Amino acid sequence: MSHIIPTYAVCTSCSVEPSPLGGYGLFYTPTNAPPSSDLELLRIPSQSVLNLGNLLKALNELKSRDRHFPQIDVHESKTIIGILQALSPISETTVIFAYILAFKVLILAGDKSQYFQSSPLRKFDDYIEVLSTTQVLDPAVSPEFTQSIREEYEHFTSEWDSSEKHLLTFEIFYQLLQAVRSRVLEIPRGIDGSSEDFTTDVSLVPVLDFANHRSSGSHNAVFDVDRQTNDVVLRLLQVDESSKFEVTICYDVEDKTDDFFFTYGFNPQ
Repeated sequence: MSHIIPTYAVCTSCSVEPSPLGGYGLFYTPTNAPPSSDLELLRIPSQSVLNLGNLLKALNELKSRDRHFPQIDVHESKTIIGILQALSPISETTVIFAYILAFKVLILAGDKSQYFQSSPLRKFDDYIEVLSTTQVLDPAVSPEFTQSIREEYEHFTSEWDSSEKHLLTFEIFYQLLQAVRSRVLEIPRGIDGSSEDFTTDVSLVPVLDFANHRSSGSHNAVFDVDRQTNDVVLRLLQVDESSKFEVTICYDVEDKTDDFFFTYGFNPQ
């Protein structure tokens, strides 16, 4: 998994490896022993973050590109718009999920044509594979919860009029929905260039989202935004480690609730 780091982030001493906390985790190998507090472990350029602004920009770029490929039966931008309309998202997380669904469908429908191979969406392929293999809540754990998602899927497919519909199974829908829900973060963003006033954007942040959860007070890193560049940065809290260690963040202070379990698929250790 470490091969995706240089695609989306800047970090010379980070790796993605199997974690004792489950699935994969983000690890850091200190170059000095021990590392200093407030050390920048990871930097994700703003253009690598999947938030509403960047996804809309990508869609507009695809619309412009598609005008140069009139011979294509189903354009990428049309697929994305069709899924957005059929899903009718009402939250930022669901909008992001709609884009991820569309990117997955376009990968499944891909071929060796110049249109597909040269698409700017190819930069997302590795990350879509990460989401497709993320460990999520087993559907058998809660049949009632799984049924509610199945009803969402059935409503969506009834609204989505596309020749690509057969490519999107319930299993793919469930996997990507749960992967997105479990990996989205609220990333601060300055308002009107102010470093004091800010809002938050629900975002998928490649590589950073490999950092596993530890309850508040037990985690060893925090993320923030560089107000000059809008890059997302991961900084170390005080850690007395001179060898490789796992980097953890706090997903939610309230981590003993059913909402936490059904969102992230686990109870904290």
